[in-house]
Amino acid sequence: MSDAATLLPSSSTSLERDLSQALDPLPRVGAAAELIRSAKRQNIPDSVVPWLLVEYGLGELLPYLSDPRTAIATGVLWQRLRGTPESFSIALGWIDNNGAIEESEASTIRWSQFQLGLEKAPVDLSQTDSIVEIARLSSPVRSSLFRIYGGNYDGRRFTLDDH
Repeated sequence: MSDAATLLPSSSTSLERDLSQALDPLPRVGAAAELIRSAKRQNIPDSVVPWLLVEYGLGELLPYLSDPRTAIATGVLWQRLRGTPESFSIALGWIDNNGAIEESEASTIRWSQFQLGLEKAPVDLSQTDSIVEIARLSSPVRSSLFRIYGGNYDGRRFTLDDH
């Protein structure tokens, strides 16, 4: 007799115990129910990958990803960390680049802007567009990306009136 039948009162009839046992789905689907949690992440057919990206809320990243399967592996973590510098490192890893965020100084007028220093310069304009869009999706709502530089191509602003 399953655990559901033990929840019946001691005064239950044999018909009630038999109905409880017959309607209890745990003995039939108990083992398969445990597999449901991990089944979506193992041996995924190619036709299902775009649908999983949409289910995880990563559909807006599809145009910027070279391999969507890597987004499935780390996409849920990216969603949880979205708006933090760690989400940038995850998203930049999707397009095979690394970078560091430099926030503006607190006393400046443009305190909510930040710049992204990449380990290597973008190869072409399509990669630059991907970096800008991924930065837009990964950044906090209050902040905006105003500058990207990569490698040795770092020309800083020159301010004449602060001396």
